[in-house]
Amino acid sequence: MDYTILDKYYYSKMNFIAGICNKLGVTSTMNHYLTSSNGRKPDISYGTLAEMMIVNLCDSYKPLYIMNEYFEEKDLATIFNSDISLEQINDDRFGAFLDKLHAVGPRKIFSQISAQAFATYGLTVKNVNFDTTSKVMWGEYETEEGKVGAVNITFGHSKDKREDKKQIKMAIGTANGVIVDAKVLSGNIDDKTYNYDNLNDIDELLQRTHTDKSSFYYIGDSAVFTENNLIRAREKGIKIITRVPDKTLIAKQLICEALDKKQLTNEVSIENAHKELVHYKVSEYIGDYKGIDCKFAVCYSHSLEGTKNRSILKQVSKEAEDLL
Repeated sequence: MDYTILDKYYYSKMNFIAGICNKLGVTSTMNHYLTSSNGRKPDISYGTLAEMMIVNLCDSYKPLYIMNEYFEEKDLATIFNSDISLEQINDDRFGAFLDKLHAVGPRKIFSQISAQAFATYGLTVKNVNFDTTSKVMWGEYETEEGKVGAVNITFGHSKDKREDKKQIKMAIGTANGVIVDAKVLSGNIDDKTYNYDNLNDIDELLQRTHTDKSSFYYIGDSAVFTENNLIRAREKGIKIITRVPDKTLIAKQLICEALDKKQLTNEVSIENAHKELVHYKVSEYIGDYKGIDCKFAVCYSHSLEGTKNRSILKQVSKEAEDLL
């Protein structure tokens, strides 16, 4: 009796990711912005190349030079709805796609796709949390001009605690856990400057996502709280939620007032990321910062009592040692 050996392959994950890309308009948006109306059309559309890279990133993260190995024995025609051969898959083709994407503007295209995601799934943008992080870069990047392109790979405040290494910075804005904005920054850009420039861009984001400014909040860390940032936000009609730095005079004054007058009486309980209830005492104040109207809240955390006590004792011990 003759036996036939059948090999089984599972592409459900690839098909799912490719399907999501189509649903969110990744393929059509890439083709719209990257494909030239003149000249010969690419053998593989830019939208399909984007899909292939996204599928690879979400699945096994193979480098570009062995992408053909990753897609070996895959039903490319079914997954990507395109007639693709393994011989066409090479790093030069993907590199040319990335060059084209950079020239057109990846942030603009990403924001368009993100807005489409919110519209497709009926999500509403009520606030966006903005923050930055740094990425250490290895190797030599300097040219005769001293930098490469629009982003300067250089020394700056390292959030990786690697002040000895050059870096770039990445800024991300998320709404409802979904990334709606992303930007690559030079390594020496500080967060205060980033937020100032970003407040100028936020109008465009709100327009793309059809967000009403009256119910929208720009959320960021204490780097947002500067006179220039508050003035720009007021000019743009954008409301900000941020933390007032402890070293500012207004923060010290409000904390002393709340403690002296025993005004921390409002009890607030919030569920944290671990599904645990954490308790706070809060007092609200209406005031201004350098002529800019603000609403302040002084907050006392019960859960941080132990940590703060240890910090104070450590500081007292250090001062005692310095006095000896």
